[in-house]
Amino acid sequence: MATSLFISYQRKCKSVNANYNSNSITKDISVFFRNYSTPTKGKSIEDDFSGLLYELNLVQRLEKYNKDNWFKIENKNREELPFEIVLFCILRNEKYGDSISFNELLNDTNSVGSVFALSSNGLMIKINQMREAYPSAITFTDNG
Repeated sequence: MATSLFISYQRKCKSVNANYNSNSITKDISVFFRNYSTPTKGKSIEDDFSGLLYELNLVQRLEKYNKDNWFKIENKNREELPFEIVLFCILRNEKYGDSISFNELLNDTNSVGSVFALSSNGLMIKINQMREAYPSAITFTDNG
């Protein structure tokens, strides 16, 4: 288990006076890494298939430390992520109305930029793909 992630989560819970169970945190972190990181060689076949979301390539192991419990999440363009999934997530987010700022899409809690670890350039690429696919339904203006 990623100890620093556990400690960070524990501190966050204490800072907002939230109740937590250490065993639950440990299990949740384990499930997170099993789902999002590429399976390691030599594991069982069940472990290979438990990583349902690893193909999103959001979490990478840091091999240079020669440890299995060092990971990173890096904001990237995410060419392999279909723009339709990004659009679906935007449309299903109840927080957004008819108008959304680029910064909200990129940085807000539960925004597509945060959830999919999109870089600014990557989000702009997805928006342009949406505009090309649905030119009469999606308008983007750059006021900056």
